[in-house]
Amino acid sequence: MNINKRYTFVPLALMFLVAGASAAPRSKTQMKAEATKLLGSARMKAAARRSFSIDTKAIKELKVSEGYVVYGSEGNGFAVIATDDTSPAILGYSDTKFESKSTNPNFEWWLSMVNEAVVSRAKASKVALVNKMPSGYGYAESVAALCETRWGQNKPYNNLCPTATNGTRTLTGCAATSTAQVLRYHRAPEHGIGSRTIYYPANNMSGTKISADFEKSKYDWNAMLETYDSKYSVEEGDAVALIMHDLGVAVGMEYGSEADGGSGALHENVAKGLQRYYGIEDAKYIVRKDYSDNEWMRIIYEQINNKQPLVYGGFDRSMGGHSFVLDGYDAEGKVHVNWGWDGNYDGYYDINILDPQAYKFSSNQEAVINIAPDKTSSTLKGSIALEAAGTLAAQIEADKFYNYDTLTVSGNINAADLRTLRSMAGRDAEGNRTRGHLRVLDLSEARIIAGSDYYMTENGKKLTVERDASLPDKVFSNTRLEKIVFPKTGISSFGKGVWAYTSKLKEVVLTASADANFIYEDGIVYNSDKTTLIAALPFQPNGVDIKHGVINVADYAFAGCNLMPRVSLSSDVKTIGKEAFANCWSLTEFKVFSKNIPQLNGTNVFKGANVESCLLMVRAGSKMRFQNTAQWNDFANIVEFGTTIKARNQAREYGDENPRLTFTIIGDKVEGKPVLSCEATTESKCGRYTIHIEPGTITDEAVDFEDGYLVVTQAPLYVTVEDATRETGMENPVFNITYDGFKNEETADVLTTKPVASCMADATSQAGKYEIIVSGGEADNYELFYNNGWLTVTPSTAINGSRVTEGTTFNVYTLEGVCVKHNAKNLDDLASGIYVVEGKKIVK
Repeated sequence: MNINKRYTFVPLALMFLVAGASAAPRSKTQMKAEATKLLGSARMKAAARRSFSIDTKAIKELKVSEGYVVYGSEGNGFAVIATDDTSPAILGYSDTKFESKSTNPNFEWWLSMVNEAVVSRAKASKVALVNKMPSGYGYAESVAALCETRWGQNKPYNNLCPTATNGTRTLTGCAATSTAQVLRYHRAPEHGIGSRTIYYPANNMSGTKISADFEKSKYDWNAMLETYDSKYSVEEGDAVALIMHDLGVAVGMEYGSEADGGSGALHENVAKGLQRYYGIEDAKYIVRKDYSDNEWMRIIYEQINNKQPLVYGGFDRSMGGHSFVLDGYDAEGKVHVNWGWDGNYDGYYDINILDPQAYKFSSNQEAVINIAPDKTSSTLKGSIALEAAGTLAAQIEADKFYNYDTLTVSGNINAADLRTLRSMAGRDAEGNRTRGHLRVLDLSEARIIAGSDYYMTENGKKLTVERDASLPDKVFSNTRLEKIVFPKTGISSFGKGVWAYTSKLKEVVLTASADANFIYEDGIVYNSDKTTLIAALPFQPNGVDIKHGVINVADYAFAGCNLMPRVSLSSDVKTIGKEAFANCWSLTEFKVFSKNIPQLNGTNVFKGANVESCLLMVRAGSKMRFQNTAQWNDFANIVEFGTTIKARNQAREYGDENPRLTFTIIGDKVEGKPVLSCEATTESKCGRYTIHIEPGTITDEAVDFEDGYLVVTQAPLYVTVEDATRETGMENPVFNITYDGFKNEETADVLTTKPVASCMADATSQAGKYEIIVSGGEADNYELFYNNGWLTVTPSTAINGSRVTEGTTFNVYTLEGVCVKHNAKNLDDLASGIYVVEGKKIVK
């Protein structure tokens, strides 16, 4: 088994008691004597799993190492003896055959570790130590090996494992084999929960799919043999192959053939797999470094004393992982090990010698404990009518207390009765697991009354029922209940976490009283105005869409919804309470519609949730903020989603019709069409106008709409000055200006400043062409473009004034016909210019 996970090197030891003086190597005579004494003893015969006897005269050295010597007779049991008396003489023993070249990697790991431990202790000249015995912890003096199986990793165990790239069948993996043997001991569960797909090669989604539908898999424990030799039926082989296959999928096995180094999985994932897919919620992964020596060994002995075999393992120097079963112990504290190698080398071994705190060995050790699947053998049903509250426990026969499957209780019940019901349903007042298997509880004819007694404790505080007809905080949390019928007279108050972590609860009958502070609707409990989601029924196989209007998700609201595959939070959700989504193991998608990150108002919001592979979907542009926010950043896969539909910006000239309004889509495809509008008309002045975009037929909440704008620009107005002609000596005429481009039937009156035409030519200018320049006009809604003209000055056709006949009188007129002098005799007193005298032009 290859478990590619590293830990800091951690020592493992018991509480040691000083027993002797200075250290000394053991002689061969001493070591052989210890082995002979053990192998020929009643202790050995009692520990053997078969009829055992040995010729003590035939005992010899089978393997010699610096820290130990293996003694035994060929094919008939062996003992491992420490070479130095700083370590206990007997390190391990077995009634199986010893081979000097073992192919059992788990056993070889233990040998290498004890060798290192013994040698290191001897070099340090430590005094001899004696281990604390199991009885010293208050447990049974010894517990015989619990597991009857002696399973391995090849055929038939791996019959359903994928075929390796080299054409051979991959191995089951020692983590699957060890865990399967523990479940076989319990002969439970009957089936698993949910489904999962993994791949071979590991994490290669283009590789071979390996799927398990745990709910449909039916485990025939009785068909699984203790050992598999050549004599087993197809059904018996299929039965063990199925549990091996499903456990491999559950723990995320990285499959490999013998040539590849075998298959491997992390013990951490073993615990998660048991929790998520087998409903063993108490399964726990522990690491040696987190406990004192005394605590560690107490846990091991306690598990075995409680008839709970545990999965154990460690890492060697190459960080290769090993997994096996601890399922018994002897009076000397040696632990029975089932190595998962077809029974080879199974026996009693010293694990506390591995790495006292004083040394730095590479024996990182860990365990999966509390592997106690539910057994559904109980069928006891009962109905109890209480005459007085607090008397339920007294009315149940002690030998049947934990055997009820279905119970109906009527009459007044108080906190003491609720405490009893919790214990019958699998949890005592302190939160410890009990043997109770109550699944169906009918309180339809009961009435919950307040009082000073308590129904459970939390952090040392006793929790009481403070109000009649109420369901107080966590009252049925962590139980095995699958159906609850609450009092038909109605419940007035619903606390936090009422059924939190009660993951198998599929049905409740809950009536709210007239004065209730909650609403129960479609498996969801809300507060009165539905702004807070208080609790969800744990059985949510299709996922949950949290509706608009819900602002708060309360503490423990979804805790234990371990089959819920997805959750979506509407954009209204602003706060989420502690442990709200704890133990949501099956989550594959968690979708947050709000662009503002919902505030997490407590710790462990996603404790035990599938944050490793669940897709956290957040609105476009917010991924980095989620990655930088505590607890949200526990999600390994954060992706952005959503669509922005934006009105395209447009422009047109003043007076024109609006162009066709269009939009662009950025992001995911959506169904439906938006509606666009703009208030600007042909008469709207130049400026910027909003193009409004509304959802129209689009209903997707993940769509953002962004308005655009229409810019109305100045229309072009062409200003032209007409060409003009005059003769030399004349004043410039009034220049005529024309316009082209007015909109909306407008005229030059809309100009804020009218343009002016000018020419540099004057009356003294000689004949020629002179440009007439037009400029200076201004308008709010027009941009003026100018077309200049030309003034043509021609030679004058007028007679020189000096040629006017002397002695005669005449009238003098301007070219415009205005008489400027009557009865003139000459032009002397007139200004220079052209005049009309007797119908002729005269130049002065």
